Amino acid sequence: MNKVLMLRKILADGKFIDQVVTGNAPLTLSDAAAKSIVSLTRYGLCTQAAIPTPDAPVDIMCNNGTIKARRHSGLPLGYQKLDNVIGRVGQTVVDTGVRGDLADLRIVFKGQKTSHTSYSPFFGNYIDENTNVTRVIEGANVSSPILFTCNRKAGGGSAGATGIFSDDAHTYDLSSSGLLVDNDEFFQIRDVSGTSNSTKIAICGSAVPSSAASSGASTVFAYFRIYQGETLIRDYVPVKRLSDNKVGFYELVNDTFEPGMFASSYAFTAGSPVDDPVELYADGTPEVLTVSADGAATQTASVPTLLSVGDYADEAELISGIKTGKVGVKVLDGTETGWALSDSGTTHRFRGTKPSDCYTPANRAPSVCTHFKYVSTGAEVGGMFIGASQYWYFIPTDQTIDTADEWTDWLAAQYAAGTPVIIIYPLAEETTEQVTAQHLVTNEGTNIVDSVANVSPVGLEIVYKKKK
Repeated sequence: MNKVLMLRKILADGKFIDQVVTGNAPLTLSDAAAKSIVSLTRYGLCTQAAIPTPDAPVDIMCNNGTIKARRHSGLPLGYQKLDNVIGRVGQTVVDTGVRGDLADLRIVFKGQKTSHTSYSPFFGNYIDENTNVTRVIEGANVSSPILFTCNRKAGGGSAGATGIFSDDAHTYDLSSSGLLVDNDEFFQIRDVSGTSNSTKIAICGSAVPSSAASSGASTVFAYFRIYQGETLIRDYVPVKRLSDNKVGFYELVNDTFEPGMFASSYAFTAGSPVDDPVELYADGTPEVLTVSADGAATQTASVPTLLSVGDYADEAELISGIKTGKVGVKVLDGTETGWALSDSGTTHRFRGTKPSDCYTPANRAPSVCTHFKYVSTGAEVGGMFIGASQYWYFIPTDQTIDTADEWTDWLAAQYAAGTPVIIIYPLAEETTEQVTAQHLVTNEGTNIVDSVANVSPVGLEIVYKKKK
């Protein structure tokens, strides 16, 4: 920039000063200049609709919705992901509810056979070596029409179940254009136009359940997915349900557990557990900030999840994209060690080691919990508090819980039910995180800064330019 232009810029900037406005949205900027916003800070806030108790937990709400916990895979907490499940043909059957004549149908799964008979399963159904057709079932109905008719690519002839499932695990991708095995074309699909595929696709199905079951054919499934074109419409993950140890598939698209149509008599066999860590998330409509002025297009900015407890609140400066964390979150699942009964008079309470990043107060630190209310003094039943040491304390309403094992069993039961004990606590030291930086400008005159959030009030601090 030459000296003349630089001088003009300095003189121009000298006509404006920073104006600071703090309060709850919506905020009115009545004297703004047409300039970029200098800073826009959003402060976190957590609320609960009622006072929680161990018997009647209350969700914790923040700007982006309800604070919830889930596994990294997307599974609810009450399910353990497995590397596979083993199903016996004709015995362990899951009805996907997807018709075989669906346009642009595509089935992708990974599996292997554990035994071979004339009824070896194929993409959750089976190939009948005698008729060279793939069939589907609907409930217990075994009179099913053709879904796909397959020719072996090399040499043609019978498709043959042994050519599809081997003793090793492979990935299978079946659509109307052919079958890919580990991304290599294995089958070409003959023209099946005019066939009526009105029945539903089943996992581990068979046209002859009784004879297939007696033959002992079984298949290992690592996953099973159904697409319509590019849209995933079924996503089955092998799981064990923790509440009763029942094994089956969890369907992630529709959030349903499928132990099998005949689960009371025939159960899936569980594979090995898979590491699937717990993550916290906000289940709601993501918050959006808006900046609007008469005659100008409305600008929007997304806001990260922000929490608060007592006088401690996360904050996000949206223009620079810096989030400052002042609050921590912990999920209790019953696997924590070191719990001890620490009675107060005749009241049973349990003492556990709090997170290492938790603030240690001179007396008691504030907390927000799904199952226990914060008590600032005493040992009120149904309360909790963070002590002036490395411990926090919980006082169950069920005072018959009087051993550490019974207490951890209670925590584990809440976790398995999908309603774990979640605690929000103040951090000993602030953290910083880079989030998406936003560019927002004010228009000349009056501008309104508002928020669409899941809680209110919404605390903001805005620094903008106004004319001198």
